[in-house]
Amino acid sequence: MDRATFLYKDFLKHLDVEPTPCQDAMLRQTAAFVTGDDADILVVNGYAGTGKTTAIAAVIDSLSSLKVPCVLLAPTGRSAKVLSGYAGRPAQTIHKGIYRQKSVGDDGFGQFSLTPNKARSTLFVVDEVSLIGIEGVQQGSGGAHFGSGNLLEDLVTFVRNGSDCRLILIGDSAQLPPVGMEESPALSPDFMEGFGGGMGGFTETCGALSGAVALVGYASSNGPNNPVTKKGTYKQVAPLVERFRNMEGSTLCGELTGLAGGPRLQQCPKLIEDGVRLVAEHLG
Repeated sequence: MDRATFLYKDFLKHLDVEPTPCQDAMLRQTAAFVTGDDADILVVNGYAGTGKTTAIAAVIDSLSSLKVPCVLLAPTGRSAKVLSGYAGRPAQTIHKGIYRQKSVGDDGFGQFSLTPNKARSTLFVVDEVSLIGIEGVQQGSGGAHFGSGNLLEDLVTFVRNGSDCRLILIGDSAQLPPVGMEESPALSPDFMEGFGGGMGGFTETCGALSGAVALVGYASSNGPNNPVTKKGTYKQVAPLVERFRNMEGSTLCGELTGLAGGPRLQQCPKLIEDGVRLVAEHLG
């Protein structure tokens, strides 16, 4: 039995209930993430009521029993309290966990910098990340100044300043994003791809294929309220998906990567390469 399979089975023991398909997929991917070397960030994106927090509580309970350090963080005091209640162990706000006050500005407000991360082989779990913005109060704007002013970037930097630390971001893209933003940066591939990491959402479709389909839609659609272009987009997407399935053997992440329990069908870099090539051929 490999390490990922052992850890997945231990997660199930600590869940205490029969997992839903979404929870099962999340636990498998989390086990592979924790034991693998491919990424140090995992994003778990799912709607309210899908069991994200219950599943992650089982993960934390399992890892703690195996003496793997876990740090629980959340954007607000209230969300930290909720996470602590589910996990049965302390949680704190992101600001309290990663910043320390270094001085007081001329305006009387505190100036905070990143605190040194002395953690080793630690899993940082951050809940409710849809609330995390990428811009904070800037110097001279009449408020406390935290780090670079970009909370998400500071969080990733802090975790990576530790030794062999990993980060799980949990959220719901259907929730309201931070004020002044159209989407949550922590759950957006556009923002997170530069940080690397596996996309641990509850969708079963390969991310490389999803990106290819998105590009076709972007190139052909005139918006969701135009039934003519929508129908045309569907006609273009169907053969692209079928070609991808024929080339790779599946369109499902779990089957392609072996996370569903079978043999690995393809490596992720090759899937991305094939997805890009299919789009390029399609768009000419």
